[in-house]
Order: sequence, then C-alpha cells, then structure tokens
Amino acid sequence: MDTDPAVTLRIPAQGAYVVLIRAAVSAMCARLDFTIDRIEDIKLAVAESAALLLSDAPAGASLDVRLTPDAPDGLRVTMACPTVHGRTLPRDSFTWTVLTALVDGVVATVTPDRTLRIDLAAHRSEAVRP
Repeated sequence: MDTDPAVTLRIPAQGAYVVLIRAAVSAMCARLDFTIDRIEDIKLAVAESAALLLSDAPAGASLDVRLTPDAPDGLRVTMACPTVHGRTLPRDSFTWTVLTALVDGVVATVTPDRTLRIDLAAHRSEAVRP
C-alpha cells in the first residue's frame, strides 16, 4: 500500500493548463485546513511560478508539479520545467518579491540540463511567516 501523501501532476507546459495546478493546490490546502486567504496567496504564488517556468519552456515540454504536506502545518510545492536558456530567478526581480511576500520560502535552482525548479513552502498560519 502506498502511503505517500504527495500529489504529483505532469501537464503540458502551456498556460491553459495552469488552472489545473491552481485547482490541485486549492484542494490540497483545503484538505490541510488552510484559511481561504492563505489558499489564495498560495494559488497566486503557484500561478506566478508557473508563468515564469512557462515563459522559457521549449515547445512540447512538460511542467512537473509536486504538492507535499509538510508536518505539522505546511505545504511544499515543487515545480520544474525544462527551459531554453537555463536562467534562474534573480533575487532582485519583481517576481521574486511577489513570491516571497506570498509564501514562507522560495528556492529557485537550475540543473545542468537547464531544468528550472522552483520550491515554495507555505505554513497554514500567517502568524509563523517571517
């Protein structure tokens, strides 16, 4: 029996499919008893991250998303997609500022094969946010 509580999605790297990621994030957050305001913040952070990933995705690529409950009261969202140029997200960019305002942790890395990975961490309660 598989007891992994994570949810994994693989969607075409196209903007029309971002709604599926937002729906999955919303459902997972609701299951974890996040507030409506907190869910909206996380959905926005996921949409911003997806837009960044899709902006440099080659034709025919897939966007991989993993939603993992993080004890005791959090959620980790990992999004990865191959890119054409292999650039990471600059920490002084507007997008970085938005992401760090919406969630508790953001890490962006690029692998040697030019896959951009964005990891988001969010706590259920805004009280624990830095």
